Amino acid sequence: MKDSFKIIKQIKQLQEQMETAQKELEQMRFEGSSGGEAVKAVVNGSQQLLDLQISQSAYEAGPEMLQDLIISAVNLALEASRKAAANKIGSLTGGLLGP
Repeated sequence: MKDSFKIIKQIKQLQEQMETAQKELEQMRFEGSSGGEAVKAVVNGSQQLLDLQISQSAYEAGPEMLQDLIISAVNLALEASRKAAANKIGSLTGGLLGP
């Protein structure tokens, strides 16, 4: 019986740590850029797009190129966010829930 209380306590602690980690990740910012920084995307640790900056030169490159630059910048920012989340969560779970 004592062991089950210990396990429940550990689970509760892990849950609290996970909630704290999620809040910390929401506050973190990650940037991705493409086309020599012609397009910059900023996301948070919850993988929400927060900002998108597009230079005049990116517009002048034409619609297809602009689309590619935007997709690339956003994907790079999201990848950085995912890696940070995996590292943060993995450090709490000892890799049990990691990628």
